[in-house]
Amino acid sequence: MRLTGKLGILLISILAFAFSFVEIRHRARFGHFALPGLHADVLTRMVDYWTAYEARLTNFGVVPVRITVCDFVSDIGLTLTLVCSRFGEWDRAAAHH
Repeated sequence: MRLTGKLGILLISILAFAFSFVEIRHRARFGHFALPGLHADVLTRMVDYWTAYEARLTNFGVVPVRITVCDFVSDIGLTLTLVCSRFGEWDRAAAHH
């Protein structure tokens, strides 16, 4: 086998290992596998006497995805970033019921 063939097999093996590692790590953390593309998970944590919810957005695709974000200052002075959502526009039929 020539050197280019061996390098090709090595590259494919490294990519397969990296993909498997990411998927297994995601499964262990969130309890499900992620399909390729943009993926959202909801994280919950207890803060004092209430539950805080946080969305984690991850791109499992091979091409970049452009999203719109808004930087803002909260009521207590924290600088935060909010992913602007347009969920109501995704399913127009469900919005009218």
